[in-house]
Amino acid sequence: MKLNKILLTLALLAPSLTVASELDWQINTIDPYKAREQAISKLNASIDGAGGFVRLKEDAEKGDGYSSFVLGDMYRLGIIYDVDFDEANKHFNDAVALNEPNALLRKGQYLMGHDPLMPIREHQTHLREKDLKAAYLKGFDMIERSAYLGNTDAMYFLGLHYIEGEIKFRDRDIGMFWLSKSYSNGNEKAGQARDQYMRQADYDNDFDHIHRMATYGDTSSMVKLADFYLNDWKVEKNKRKALRLLRTAAKLGDHDAVERLKSFR
Repeated sequence: MKLNKILLTLALLAPSLTVASELDWQINTIDPYKAREQAISKLNASIDGAGGFVRLKEDAEKGDGYSSFVLGDMYRLGIIYDVDFDEANKHFNDAVALNEPNALLRKGQYLMGHDPLMPIREHQTHLREKDLKAAYLKGFDMIERSAYLGNTDAMYFLGLHYIEGEIKFRDRDIGMFWLSKSYSNGNEKAGQARDQYMRQADYDNDFDHIHRMATYGDTSSMVKLADFYLNDWKVEKNKRKALRLLRTAAKLGDHDAVERLKSFR
């Protein structure tokens, strides 16, 4: 274990990466040296938890998703191993197949072009624009899966994208919900982003309470908010938006949302 940590510490002495943090998109930037140091600290903890580097590799070979993710990140960051994006993707793919949340987020960011360390346009130079668009949508689906599995960084990433409308559509309510969910699970920067957007928003006072409770993560309020959009109460009728609210609440275990969705089938 001491040898492993010496190797990881030596890796810290390498030139720092001149990239912005993958997750502090559009809100803040983080010192790349600090981001690298944090990554190495997490890798050390993962190796400790596995019982050593050799054990970590053995666990990955036996089908442990998190171990495969850690190995992928080591190839991605060039820690112990040389930087090798093909090997990194191989391990990430193994972990994604096992529904490992961290790998779903990392691979999703790569496919969406939001991983500065593995830029897809440079790594997959043969891809055409339509292929890149398909990869983008596939990456978003992976990040969404990661969020539903409880990854707070995926929730944060998802929230920002919904609010800014950089996927298929813009939906501030769903975006604020995910930021709140991330914050309630310990992600401070998600709370800061949510509060910033809340200050900018101009909500209708007639349904402000329900709207606010929904964006703060209350699934029963999401169901009530869907009624406003279904029945043209105080807001323009929008069945698609109502369905998105109900489906999100249902996926998070709200029984009323599940029952309401049956009426749409």
